[in-house]
Amino acid sequence: MHGVESSVESTSMLDCVLFDLDGLLVDSEPLQFRAYRYAFDKFDLGRHFTCYISGNEVARSKPFPDPYLAGLQALQTTADRAVAVEDSSTGLRSANAAGLTCIVCPDHFISRPENTFDGAALVVGSLLEFNATHLQRAHAARDKLEAVNTG
Repeated sequence: MHGVESSVESTSMLDCVLFDLDGLLVDSEPLQFRAYRYAFDKFDLGRHFTCYISGNEVARSKPFPDPYLAGLQALQTTADRAVAVEDSSTGLRSANAAGLTCIVCPDHFISRPENTFDGAALVVGSLLEFNATHLQRAHAARDKLEAVNTG
């Protein structure tokens, strides 16, 4: 967690980073969500996160944007001030539908060869590689795309 914490602290252009890796923070399975929350609480990992959203807390779960929109609302920020970190193509579609820039760190257990992660600002091979540079590159990629779309 230290690397992620350091990444967020050194990236002033963002209010938050919204994570969904292996169902840890946004999950459509309530039992799995509760199991992860228990582990987070038991090992005091929850102190690194401001909120948790479960798929059963929103009207529509992924691939719809509702879980990410709920997260943005809970954090009182907007999509242009946040980056999502996802592990699946379904989550990527959800993040993109919410207007978020998305970095994908594929879950190699569930990812299929046909998953190309089109629409991701970046694809990172492992969370061990994840750092502030990835957040900055993803945010810069969003700015370039917006300039092309408006220019």
